[in-house]
Amino acid sequence: IHNNAQNTEEAQIAFDGITYAKGSSTLKQLLYLIGYDTFKRGVQEYFQKYQWGNTEFKDFLGSLQQAVSLNAKESGSVDMDLSYWSKQWLDTKGMNELQPVIEVKEGKVSVFKVVQGFAPNGDQVLRSHKLEVAFYYEDSDEVVYEGIEILPLNVTYISKFVGLKQPKA
Repeated sequence: IHNNAQNTEEAQIAFDGITYAKGSSTLKQLLYLIGYDTFKRGVQEYFQKYQWGNTEFKDFLGSLQQAVSLNAKESGSVDMDLSYWSKQWLDTKGMNELQPVIEVKEGKVSVFKVVQGFAPNGDQVLRSHKLEVAFYYEDSDEVVYEGIEILPLNVTYISKFVGLKQPKA
């Protein structure tokens, strides 16, 4: 979804419903992947550094990468390479389809997996995803929310739901 435009007119011509939808999805995925505070820190640094100037995508990604690396250093967590994420999400066409599959035995979740399909009419690529899953229960107002990571594979098994009571939805 990123493309070079020599001027504003070229940029407007290239911008359509597909670009808007995928652009929104990728920004949401990136925000969820690196976290709100890190995303905010990177965007603030980007606007501060490049105010009143022209930029390229590498400048935006570089500011976010700097925030991610700084956060990793401060928290003692593992640094992540956003160029890998960018190649998966921005240099390929389409959006993958994700299908949750729940197997239940004796009223409890025995298997929870997410099956990932290739994007219809897109590139034959599987991507990493980070998202939230919610379990709703028929007999109570209880809702269980859990963040999960989907690997760039056809099937990702999620063990944290095994043993929970069967959700309504």
